[in-house]
Parts: sequence; structure tokens; C-alpha cells
Amino acid sequence: MKRILLILLSSILVGSCSAPVGADFEPDGTLDPYYSQTIEWERCGGGMECATVLVPLDYNNLSGDFITLEVNRHRASNEAKRIGSLLINPGGPGGSGIDFAEAYELQFTPSIIERFDIVGWDPRGVSRSTPVTCFTDEERDELLASEATPDNAAEIKQFYAEDERATGFCVERAGEILGHVSTVETVKDLDILRAVVGDEKLFYLGKSYGTQIGALYAHLFPQNVGRLVLDGAVDVSLDSKQLSLEQAVG
Repeated sequence: MKRILLILLSSILVGSCSAPVGADFEPDGTLDPYYSQTIEWERCGGGMECATVLVPLDYNNLSGDFITLEVNRHRASNEAKRIGSLLINPGGPGGSGIDFAEAYELQFTPSIIERFDIVGWDPRGVSRSTPVTCFTDEERDELLASEATPDNAAEIKQFYAEDERATGFCVERAGEILGHVSTVETVKDLDILRAVVGDEKLFYLGKSYGTQIGALYAHLFPQNVGRLVLDGAVDVSLDSKQLSLEQAVG
């Protein structure tokens, strides 16, 4: 389980879907510049618009570096009936919200598409958003092909050895972003996204791990909650071992 999460989080580095931003951006030690930034949408094919949003690398050091999040949206098809934005996350950790949004016609009913801007984003550390990059393609293939269900002492030893090797790759190669890909930081990013797309309240769909993002958002930003749909809820009372066992049984 841990190895698969590492591989998901270190998914393929791909080009951003909008022009680079941030050359004139100046952190001032507060969150104000982040919440007040203007999002510049560009058409990026398939009826979608794409943009880049800036967020702090470290929320405990707001005068420090910032990172980029890639965002896309399909605009509400009926402007007269538009309610606002629906931000979406498919889970993972490591799932691409951009890919999720591009499949909007498969995911949402016509009435939702008519009334909401469907907004996806790749969370920090994932794919297009300042990604955690740990492996070459060959190393990833090797790890995925290794024994995933060890049945004896030798296989168990090898399993943990490969797990440590994979972790070592990330520590060595990922850089400073590796220490800042927590759920808490993702939730804080989500509130910045809510603000810059112009919504007073958050309308949100989260699936699987995305439910943990939504639940923590409601805890940290209760005043900003509109309507949250949490599909396939993660039991946050379980530790990682218990959660892995529950998923295996499922």
C-alpha cells in the first residue's frame, strides 16, 4: 500500500496547461496576496479552460517560496442558471483532478453541467502541480512488477527492502516539496482555490481520499462550507495499517 501511494504521488511529470506565472508575485508574510490573485483562464481544448494558481510552499513561512497548482474548468452551460463552481477531487492520494474534470460528461448529469462550473485541480505534489518526482519510468516499472503479496519470510524481507528503496528515491530526488504534501496543506490550497474562482462558499465533490479532504475542509473552514458531497468516505479514525486492511477486505 505504501509503495503504491509513493508511485501515485510521484506520477509522470507533464507540461503545465497554461503559461508560467508568478514572475511579479511578491509574498508579504500574509495570505492576502494568495487570496487576492487574479486567475487568468485560457482555452486548452475539449471545451475546457486552464489556469495556474499560486499557493505557499510552506504555510508556516508565508514570506517564503510559493508553488503552482494547475487548474481547469468547464464553464456552466447555462449562465442564467449558474450557481457557482463545483470543485472536484477523485481521490488517491495522487489522483488528477484535471483528468477528472476533463471527463465531466461521464461524471455529471446535464443539470449539474448546466448550473455549475466544473473545476478540477491537481493537488500539490501531483502530476502538473509542482509534482513529487521520485522514479524514472524504468524504476517505476520495476517497483510495480515486484511481489505485491509476500507469502513467506524471504518475500516479506524483500518487500520491505524495496519499500525502503522507493522511499529513498523520493527523499533523494523530490526536493523541498516532499515535506509539504499533507492533507492539511491541500485543504488550505482548496480554500485559496475557492476564493480565486470567485465563490463565497465551497461547493465540492470528493471521492475516496477526496472525502478526507472535504471532511478536513469542513473542520478547518466551517464558515466557508456550502455543500459538500463525500462519496466513498474514508474512515479517518483508522490508522494506515487498519485502513490498508479494510481496503484489502473490500
